[in-house]
Amino acid sequence: MKFDTDDHKIGMVKDYTPWSKIDNYQDNLKPRSGVFLFANRGHDVRYVGKAAKRGMLDAIRSAINSDKDYQATRIKALYTYDDENALDLRRRLITAYSPLNNERGV
Repeated sequence: MKFDTDDHKIGMVKDYTPWSKIDNYQDNLKPRSGVFLFANRGHDVRYVGKAAKRGMLDAIRSAINSDKDYQATRIKALYTYDDENALDLRRRLITAYSPLNNERGV
């Protein structure tokens, strides 16, 4: 399912990044709490991950090393106010998008 830009307006989202290539994720992301999305070129969400306080870059690296980026070429981050918001947002987005790489346990 394609990413809906209305998700930028969810109250727990403090800030967000534009879509960028997964290969360049270190260039555009900040080490904050929030969620990150892997998607294909058409922005069909493939995976939704969560990053704890100051752990965005480490969480993404771990997800990539675990092949959660399967069939994905793009990444986007939605920063939250705290870790609890990040967990709630991740659950909400997984329910909304049913990402293949979350469901398959890839």
